Formats: sequence, structure tokens, C-alpha cells
Amino acid sequence: WEFGQTRTSFYLSFTEPWVLDTPTSGSVTLFNIKRSYDVTEETRGFSLRLGRRLRWPDDYSRIYASYSFRNERYTFPSYFTTEDKYYYVQDPSDPSLISSSVGLGYSRDSRNLPLFPTAGTYLAYDFQYAGGPWGGDVDYRKHTVQANMYLPVIDILGWIPALAIKTTFGQINTNEQTNVPLSERFRPGGISFDGQIRGYPDYSIGPRTGGGYTSGGFTMFITTAEMSFPIVKQQIYAVAFADAGKDRKSVV
Repeated sequence: WEFGQTRTSFYLSFTEPWVLDTPTSGSVTLFNIKRSYDVTEETRGFSLRLGRRLRWPDDYSRIYASYSFRNERYTFPSYFTTEDKYYYVQDPSDPSLISSSVGLGYSRDSRNLPLFPTAGTYLAYDFQYAGGPWGGDVDYRKHTVQANMYLPVIDILGWIPALAIKTTFGQINTNEQTNVPLSERFRPGGISFDGQIRGYPDYSIGPRTGGGYTSGGFTMFITTAEMSFPIVKQQIYAVAFADAGKDRKSVV
């Protein structure tokens, strides 16, 4: 349960990490999320996930499949015009969406440490398909690719500064932007879940409505170069970084 000025979230989850004595994990999650930026979003639903560790091409690889059902409702500020509201929903008089989607993904994680790694790579691909045979009010295909590399710079008596190069690319395919709920559009900036571009307000990078309010993009690219310096190993680090990114409105 998390409380904040712009975000309140509640999750109830059960995970079985070793299903039927195999390297297979399964989880069920119920969630209720409220986010308030330019628009207030309230999302309720559940998700199912099944994953498995692979032996090929190596022990670092995993695959997973998922299903998610969500009810998302928007509350618009009084100063929003009708034209602004059409950036989010097809019918502003009923600002809610039902989303039903399936997902497939692959990840390979060879990092030497889960936090503040100094060597290894992290590669991931995630695909979501909403609407179509799965029903609901939305219809889109979402692809996200992430590639991170961690390199030790020098080892001085166990004190190892590390260089990290991180890249994320995302693409949403749909016929109409209102077929994609706001929570699934790309909204990087600050320490956003979509992508960190530090030095900017959260969710501030990308397309906007005619009134200047964030509406989310459909193509995103973010890259980061980060140098970490351990002060207290695995506890306190100093970090120098450079972030860059782009979020576009183009619907493909």
C-alpha cells in the first residue's frame, strides 16, 4: 500500500516461485491505483502471470505469459475543454475504459548484483496485445525493448566504480489513439515508470493536448549513461549521469 501526493496504489498479490517442483513461477495480483497529474486516473483490476527459467540458451534466461483485466476511469479538471478530453477517450460523457490484454515476454539477466551491479547485462522484450479476441474497449499492440550493460571501470582494493549504459525503446500500434488507455501510453520524465529523464517533472515528456496537458506518446526512445561510485558498498552510492529521450505522438 503506497500513499503519495500524486499517486496512491494498493496491491494484493500471491506468488508461488516453484510450481509443481519445477523452475516455474506463478502469481495472481489484485490492484487499485490512483494517479493525479493533469488528469486523475483510477485503475482497478487483476493480473495473472506464469513464468519459467530456461536452460537454453543459458541459465540467465526467462520467459513469461500474462493476462490482465482492468477498468480505468478518468476525472477531468473543470478547466479542461471538450477538445482536450477527446485526446483521452472517444466519449467524454463516459470517461472510462475496459481493458483485457495478454502478454508475452523474454528476459536475460546476467548482472552480478541485483542492486548497483558492476558487470553483466540485462536484456528484455515485452509484448502486450489488448482488445481483438480478448474483448474490452481498447485495441492495441505494445512492444517494449530494454538493453542495459554494466562495466567495471577500475578495481581499487575492492572499490569498483561502474559504468552503466541503458537503452529503452517502445512502440504502440493502434488505429486510433483513444484505443489506448492513458496508463499504457508512454509518459517518460523525472523518475517515471516509463523511463527516467531526470531533471524534468514526472510524466512531463511527450505529446500534449491543445490546452498543453500531457496526453502520452506512442513511440519512445530513452538512453542513459551512468557512472556509480560506491561510498558504502551496496548501500550508499554517488552517481553521475546523463539522460536523453524522445516521446512521439505518431500512431502506427
